[in-house]
Amino acid sequence: MKVTLLGHATVLVEMAGANILMDPVLQDPFEEGAVTSCPKRVIRADKLPPLDLIIISHAHPDHFDIPSLVQLPRDVHVLCPIDKTILYALDALGFANVHPTEPMQRLI
Repeated sequence: MKVTLLGHATVLVEMAGANILMDPVLQDPFEEGAVTSCPKRVIRADKLPPLDLIIISHAHPDHFDIPSLVQLPRDVHVLCPIDKTILYALDALGFANVHPTEPMQRLI
């Protein structure tokens, strides 16, 4: 397993048979221009490995970044909280495999 911190809360987990991107925020500044990482970064979505799962932990803009989601493939499974804002945005963006999940729900 390889775990890479891509900045702030964005983590890429690569393991045998699965690539998981958590809380994708792929560019600076984020939070509608309010926050910039130091050093400033840009993560090219086209250079990420093929994704199997995106996890969105909650709706704060430093974890749920619509400009970053726009860059990601729409057929990837997305695990997210049951949150009207997140679900509306994922639907509007065309994500087809969204799995809203209750807090602390066992997944396996």
